[in-house]
Amino acid sequence: MKKGKTLLGILILAVILCLTLAACGPFEGFDDDNDIINHTGNSTVGSEITNTSSKYSFSAKKFNGVIRVKDITLEANPTLDLTVTITSGKFKVVLVKDKKVYVVTDKAAGSSVTMTDLPAGTYNLRIVGKDAECSFVFNF
Repeated sequence: MKKGKTLLGILILAVILCLTLAACGPFEGFDDDNDIINHTGNSTVGSEITNTSSKYSFSAKKFNGVIRVKDITLEANPTLDLTVTITSGKFKVVLVKDKKVYVVTDKAAGSSVTMTDLPAGTYNLRIVGKDAECSFVFNF
């Protein structure tokens, strides 16, 4: 009986380990607008998120997937107050509206990014990562 419990415990631990490692796999839809629009999950390792009424910040040692940050209403050709640091992997900030993806930036950014040729409207701000060690701060 004791061997059976030990074996069951080892099996459960192995399943948990496999699921944990599978969840940290790369996000294959990084460059696929359809996946960015429809994807509902992400996996992170060593992450921290702060979300207040005026600021959203995110950092991770490894980030895969899509996070819906916030719906925002923008004027035409807005300047967004954000900071992006990418240490490794791929990371980008996008806006989604009417099943269309607009890339805000896929590079490190200092304190602001101006969008040209962007119509006024309400957008869903999202961050997308593929094996990314990154940090992101957005001031509303």
